[in-house]
Amino acid sequence: MHFARIFAGRGSIWEQNPAYYHERILHAPGQLRRMIDYVKDNPRRLWIKSRNPEFFRLHRRTEAAGLSFTSMGNHFLLDWPDKQVVEMSRSATNEEVQEQLRKVLAAAHNGTVTYTAAISKGEQLIARTLREQGYLLVVLLNDGFPKEGSPHERYYKPGGVYFEACSKGQLLLLEPTEQAFLDAGIQAAVEATLRRKAEARHYVYTPIPVTSQRYRFMALNEMAKRLVQE
Repeated sequence: MHFARIFAGRGSIWEQNPAYYHERILHAPGQLRRMIDYVKDNPRRLWIKSRNPEFFRLHRRTEAAGLSFTSMGNHFLLDWPDKQVVEMSRSATNEEVQEQLRKVLAAAHNGTVTYTAAISKGEQLIARTLREQGYLLVVLLNDGFPKEGSPHERYYKPGGVYFEACSKGQLLLLEPTEQAFLDAGIQAAVEATLRRKAEARHYVYTPIPVTSQRYRFMALNEMAKRLVQE
């Protein structure tokens, strides 16, 4: 009955405009079954999206901590009083990751919102665990949303791993604008981090271009720190 109300007057539950089709070549074992299951689940996800429209609205130019983002999810998390950042080196041992996970979960259990760019394996594990256990999470994305004005912008929704958390108000996705990546304070923070790492390893400090992938990933972590300190 809920589905019938949503689709009344549409004529079809499927998008009729060919511009919105997503064509893919299926090449991995099990991929066809996963795609079939995804298509079958489309009506349920549309129903969830229609019941929680604010959590699935794509916001351009969300301002926070002097930075600009494209965002989707629960924006009240930006004003949450208790916040923590998860940032882990790619070289972190399994023991270090598990210890950090224990601390992060303890804080999350007490109501702390966790900010992370989920870049390293350790960060991804912690973000996944938080999401699966229903804790509050803010994820900074390097490139996660459709370009403004693109044909897919209207119908965008988070992928399966984030969809359920978004529908429950447990998630906020933030993608910095180019202006945020060029922010003087963020650039200075990235440079300071690079200098510390070079000194610790007895390397000569070498600047990296702001257009590089390495800079952008480091900038995401610095933005998370600024948002938490705000």
